[in-house]
Amino acid sequence: MTGTHALVAPSGLHLTMACAASLLLQMMAPEPPPSEETLEGDAWHWHAAQWAQGNRLDIGATFKSGGQEWTVDTDMVTGSKLWAYHTVNHSTARFEDPVSMPQIHEQCHGTPDWWQARMTVAELVTPDFITVKDYKSGHRVVEAFENWQLIAYALGVCNRLGITNPDTRILLAIIQPKDYGHQVKEWTVTLGQLMVYVGRIAARVAEALAPDAVATVGPHCIDCKARHLCKTLQRSSAHIVEFVGVAEAQELSHEALGSEARILLQAMTVLKARYEGLTTQIDALMRSGVNIPFWRMDDGRSLLKWNEGVSVDDIRLLGQATNVNTIHPPKPITPTQAKDAGVDPKVLALYSTRQPPGKVLKPDTTTAARKVFGANKV
Repeated sequence: MTGTHALVAPSGLHLTMACAASLLLQMMAPEPPPSEETLEGDAWHWHAAQWAQGNRLDIGATFKSGGQEWTVDTDMVTGSKLWAYHTVNHSTARFEDPVSMPQIHEQCHGTPDWWQARMTVAELVTPDFITVKDYKSGHRVVEAFENWQLIAYALGVCNRLGITNPDTRILLAIIQPKDYGHQVKEWTVTLGQLMVYVGRIAARVAEALAPDAVATVGPHCIDCKARHLCKTLQRSSAHIVEFVGVAEAQELSHEALGSEARILLQAMTVLKARYEGLTTQIDALMRSGVNIPFWRMDDGRSLLKWNEGVSVDDIRLLGQATNVNTIHPPKPITPTQAKDAGVDPKVLALYSTRQPPGKVLKPDTTTAARKVFGANKV
C-alpha cells in the first residue's frame, strides 16, 4: 500500500461525490505541474508536522520542499503551533500513518495527517474513542461536517485497529489556521453513523468506475485536473456566456432576484474552473514548444532574494555600513497568535477586545439545518 497511488484516494472523494465522471476523467488527464498554492501547502504541512513532533524550525529558518527553498515566517509558525496544540504527540498518536478502506474500494487507501485511539479504562484493549485530524493550510474554508476525506480516514483507522463496535465515538477535525473566524472545526459521530456515509461513498465509487458515469458541473470543478477534457463543463460554460448576454428589461420578483444571483454565483465558479483548466493546458503545451493562437509566454516577475548563506547578522551589518535600516523592527503579534502561543485567555481578555462583526451576504445552504436535525434528515 505505502508508496503506491490509490485508484480511489480519500483526498479526491469530495470530487467523486460531487461528480461521478471526474474519477476516470482525471486518470486520463496528464498530471499538471504543481501550482504555487500546492507547493506552499506542502511546505506548510511539512513544517507543521515537524513542529508537532519536536523539530521546531523558528522564524527565519529555511528548508527545502517541492524543489524550492522556503523561509519560515510568522504565519507558518503560528499555524504550526496551532497544529501542535491540537495534536498530542504520545504513544497512541500517529502522524502520517497510512490506512486502507477496502469497504469503499479494494484500491482505496491514504495517509491521515494525524490520528489517535483512546482505550477504555476498564480493559485498556479496545479503543472507545477515535480522533482523526487533518491540517489545511489554504484560505478556502474546509468543514469537518460530512467531510468525505475524513470519513474515509476514520474508516481506515477503525480497520487498522479492528474496531467494529457501532457505538464507538469518532471525532473528526479540520485545523485550518487561515480560516481566521473558525480555525478548528469538529464533528463527532459514531461508527454506526459513519457506516451510513461509507455506504454512500462505496455506491458512488461503483457508479464512477462504471461506463458512462454522469458528469455534474459545480464549484468542485475548480479542483478537477480534467477540466479541459470535460465536455459537460465546456457546454455549461458556453451556455453561461449566452445566458449573461441576455438583457433583462423587467424588474425581478424577490424569488427570481435571489434565484438568478445564485445562478450567476454558480456560473462564475463554472467559468473560472473552465478557464483555469484551459490555461493550464495551454501553458503546458507552450512550454513544450507548441504555438497556441491568441496566447504568448511572457517573462514573469523575478524576486530578488538574499544569497544562500547570508545571515541575519550579515544583513544587519550591511545596513549599519550604508546607514540603511535593513532589519524590520519588532512588532507585536495579534491577540489570536498570542492565544495560540499559550497566553491564558483570561489574561488576554484584559488586553484585547473582539470587535463586533459586520454583516456579510452569503448564499444559503441546507448544511446548517442538517447539523441541527441530523446529517441525513434534510
